[in-house]
Amino acid sequence: STLFPYTTLFRSVSKAVAILVDAELVDDGEHGRRRPGAALRWTERYAAAGVVIATRNGHPVQLIGTVIMLDGTALPAFAGGAKREDITLDAQRESDPKNLLDQLGQFVRSLLDDAASSNPQTRVLACGVSVGGHVDSDRGVVRKSFNTGWTDDFYLKTDLAEWLKRDDRPLDVVVENDVTSYAVQMNLTTRPGDSYVLVPIFRDGIGGAVVVKGRTWRGAHGLAGEIGHI
Repeated sequence: STLFPYTTLFRSVSKAVAILVDAELVDDGEHGRRRPGAALRWTERYAAAGVVIATRNGHPVQLIGTVIMLDGTALPAFAGGAKREDITLDAQRESDPKNLLDQLGQFVRSLLDDAASSNPQTRVLACGVSVGGHVDSDRGVVRKSFNTGWTDDFYLKTDLAEWLKRDDRPLDVVVENDVTSYAVQMNLTTRPGDSYVLVPIFRDGIGGAVVVKGRTWRGAHGLAGEIGHI
């Protein structure tokens, strides 16, 4: 313990912590930023929006969204629960997924407005979108599937990012399968480092996710753990 503060490892960790503190990502409270063992906490400076495209009977039916801080805590505007908005009947019935894009973009905009009303100092960095079915998360593409009724691939990551940029609200966008999103959340909170198979049963099929030692395995085509429709 006497020699540790003088090692290269300590200096590297201390420098990394200082960068995080300077970027206002973490706060070490009243302790000096280079003090070994100082407790760190996420600040309220940054947050992220999250949206679930809920499906039923092979159609998208509702948007469910919230904005959370980096520690997973919802901003005060969403402390009472997530925001919900029914998807228009026209968008539900259409096989072209882009008919949903405008409503989705406006919904994300409303989340940002609500977040700004309660935490004007907080900057929302990104938006995650989850939906049931076959999702290529690496490319941000929702493949055509029974869950949504869309007959064409939906390049959701690119399309939504471009919509938000045109709306002067540029955000990084991440797209993921709904059950895999739940598994990622569990990895970060209740079950870090565990290995398990998560199989929730929904109305439109049985979704699955595989977690090995705290890492979500998506498989070569993003279908690891997906049992399908029975």
